[in-house]
Amino acid sequence: MNPNCTSFNEVKQIISEERKMYVNDRYLFMKWSHQKRYLIWKCLSCFRMAQYWKAVIKDSDVGLAKRLYAKLAYRHYFRQRNIYSERSGVEIANHCVLGRRLDIWHGSVVISGSLGDDCVIHGNNVIGNKGNGDDGIPVLGNGVDLGVGAVVIGNIHIADQCIIGANAVVIKDFEEVGSLIVGVPAQMKGK
Repeated sequence: MNPNCTSFNEVKQIISEERKMYVNDRYLFMKWSHQKRYLIWKCLSCFRMAQYWKAVIKDSDVGLAKRLYAKLAYRHYFRQRNIYSERSGVEIANHCVLGRRLDIWHGSVVISGSLGDDCVIHGNNVIGNKGNGDDGIPVLGNGVDLGVGAVVIGNIHIADQCIIGANAVVIKDFEEVGSLIVGVPAQMKGK
């Protein structure tokens, strides 16, 4: 479970923060017109709820009634996440750890990694492993900004406040805070 989401109220607070970012006071209009930002927010909020209820199912201190309810709630939110994932073009793997206020601007995004707070994803991005099974996932720090088409692949770490340029292919660690990372394969600008 996301370390930032230890209670139901915290999960609801994170979803509320992201609702203000994605739809703000235009909720009904965006819902009615199926705007992409609304669909992305719904996908993200259903993912967070499914993740919470999955953690409740695994909690040994929970009673039988709550565990049964958690199983139903998990299945509901898991299915809703899949529906909104297909509509929005944002695919989030079940094992992901997503920080607060994740801002995804456009679709065609695949996330299979760990992202810190306040990350921005501009669209057409892939964050994941090399497809070899257990070779690890990328870990992005707080405030990382991925440009359009940027790809982060493998068991790597990206420091806080880094900017990954458009169409960059990141396949190694970048530990310097605030780095500008560009190119194929990606390198720090100026180095």
